[in-house]
Amino acid sequence: MRANRKAGPKPTGEGTRGLPRRGRLGIPTPAAWFLAIAGVAFLLRLFHVLQLQHNDPVFLSPQMDALYHHQWALAIAAGCGTELSHAGQ
Repeated sequence: MRANRKAGPKPTGEGTRGLPRRGRLGIPTPAAWFLAIAGVAFLLRLFHVLQLQHNDPVFLSPQMDALYHHQWALAIAAGCGTELSHAGQ
């Protein structure tokens, strides 16, 4: 005799149409939620930066505080330590 087996999704790690498998109650897994939220956040930030680049005339030339922090980061990257010389100010 053949055992009655219910037709169900195959245990491949993917649900129907290549989408991530859902939890027991049909709710997306925490990893799916994380990826969805991170993707939306990335797109919003990308949109914001592109709008700044298009509308801000000083976007590509940092000035005052931003310039100081940029020079400080360059000094750290060059291996000069975390101290930035204030000569000329």
